[in-house]
Amino acid sequence: GFGQQRQQQRGGPGGGFGGGGFGQQRQQQRGGPGGGFGGGGFGQQRQQQQQQRAAELYSRSSPVTRLGGPKFPDAKSKHIWLIHWYSSSKEAQRPSGLEESVEKLASKLKDQGTVKVGAVDCDREKQLCNSKQQQQLPNFETVAAGEAVPLFNSATLHSKGLNEQLKILHTHATEALQAQQHRVYNLRREAALPEVMGQANSAAKWRVGVFVFTDKFESSSVLLALSHMFRGDVSFVEVRGANLALGQRFNVKSYPTVLAVCGGSDKATVPYEGAISGAVAWRGVAWRGVA
Repeated sequence: GFGQQRQQQRGGPGGGFGGGGFGQQRQQQRGGPGGGFGGGGFGQQRQQQQQQRAAELYSRSSPVTRLGGPKFPDAKSKHIWLIHWYSSSKEAQRPSGLEESVEKLASKLKDQGTVKVGAVDCDREKQLCNSKQQQQLPNFETVAAGEAVPLFNSATLHSKGLNEQLKILHTHATEALQAQQHRVYNLRREAALPEVMGQANSAAKWRVGVFVFTDKFESSSVLLALSHMFRGDVSFVEVRGANLALGQRFNVKSYPTVLAVCGGSDKATVPYEGAISGAVAWRGVAWRGVA
């Protein structure tokens, strides 16, 4: 009868959905008694997922560069780096959540062309981390020309909010840029021009000095990054505050104006006429002076 047919569709007396009962089917989906998802337990699967996420803290498409022994900034490196040292196993157990702040800052600095951001997983790069004495993780430091400067409050950074983390990391990166100020000659008086040009010419392997005329009173981050990048090859001279006398000497009409001065002679100048909107354009200034 219809009642029997309906009972069979339900799974028979006392069963429900396939004879084993809906409760049994649901139990099998969960992994059987005491198991959970394939017999290994839900906890085991979750642990594996956490480890996988930690191992992929920064993907290959991330603005943060994965660094290791063969690829780590040294004294000859052209760029200034902000480096995140971490342990993937610790991140799996107690995620710090710092990667979001690091990636946001990396994207911003990449657009500016000033500081590169990298990360080292000390579980994978044990030899490198031991050689750099990275025991307390996570940790941050900047590296410029092979010299490392640690961020002293790295251990408490994870307890800060996102905006505060960004502020602290950005300040640390900016301090690394400001430390390059000694690579930029600050030309104030016309009387000092011969001495400054002589020093700039002798210090530059390519015998090119890039003169930057600006109405500002502080060096831009991009200029400081380039002075580090071309250290030993090109000298950088800055004329600040819309200096009238020096501006007239070089026929400067507007600010900023950039000139490549070749061979230490103010008569051998090459103006840069392109847009100065980032590090790529600024690098063109240096190359233009060599060409």
